[in-house]
Amino acid sequence: MSIKWMEGFGTYNRLISYISRKWATISLGSSVFITGRAGGSTVALDFLGSGLTTPNLGNSVTWTIGFAFQPANLASSVPVVILQMLDVASIQVDLRYNPNTGIFNITNGTTTLGTGTTVLLANAWCYI
Repeated sequence: MSIKWMEGFGTYNRLISYISRKWATISLGSSVFITGRAGGSTVALDFLGSGLTTPNLGNSVTWTIGFAFQPANLASSVPVVILQMLDVASIQVDLRYNPNTGIFNITNGTTTLGTGTTVLLANAWCYI
């Protein structure tokens, strides 16, 4: 096992322009830097038009992904995509957060592959 990608947003010095040095594509909408879980800074994505794409990390049958997530009080009544796994440009699987229920769904297109059971509280950090 090897680490293919690691990001903490703590080294950008709160300058959005620094993000383009590492990420392949960037669409930040109204995203802003905020204080991170353990100090430093992180990016608060609005998820309604924001997105960051890593450079191509190669193909692998198995991936292990983890990240910190702090759900905000979103004004959305529909699930928002917070993570997508792509094969070239085709979405293979995505992770959606439903702000109404505080629960995640993993989907492949319109097929739900799994539904979370833990309700996430708004403005509380969790690790996924």
